[in-house]
Amino acid sequence: MASQLAPGEQPIQSAWLRRYELFLLLIAVSIIWVFNTRSPMVVEYRMYFLDSRESITMDWTQIDKGWTEELIKQRFTANHPQCYDDSSGPSGTDRRCAIDIRGLNGVPAMYVSFWFAGSELAQVSSSHPWYAHRQVFGSIIHQLGAPIVAQDSPVSGVRLVGWKLPGGGALFFNRDPVRVLDTNATLWISAEKCREITCVR
Repeated sequence: MASQLAPGEQPIQSAWLRRYELFLLLIAVSIIWVFNTRSPMVVEYRMYFLDSRESITMDWTQIDKGWTEELIKQRFTANHPQCYDDSSGPSGTDRRCAIDIRGLNGVPAMYVSFWFAGSELAQVSSSHPWYAHRQVFGSIIHQLGAPIVAQDSPVSGVRLVGWKLPGGGALFFNRDPVRVLDTNATLWISAEKCREITCVR
């Protein structure tokens, strides 16, 4: 004689089927949200995962103020650099060349911005996915060694580590991992700019 279920009791198979359906529904809702939201960071990650992009290599110690827009366009032709007037970046800069990338020096990276003050390159920044903090940090240490400065307290919510580069420039990276859908950032500052603001003592 078949066993009977108590009132309100469901077969195990039926319960798991409902959970599976709920899981699929959550995935569907998430996908719809990702493809329809206008959140800037979600849009940026969506383009990163879906667009066709090329990875690049760039030696932080070899960058200098002599890098021109034309050189950047030639060196990173496959990434289609876009150069335009932009005064919203670091203080004193008025031009920007931006390239979308898949990776930088063997680690995940989303884009690189070259900031110019007049005709001179002043700063370079690269952005990396939230999940790549350890990889990026390790890549920089592999090239430059351990950082020589580290902030104990955050400034504007971020603690930095820094390296002094040959020629007087500096490189900085966020010391702590960022939140999901935020980005890690590496910042190169020219020797000329460092003389103005004393990057690394």
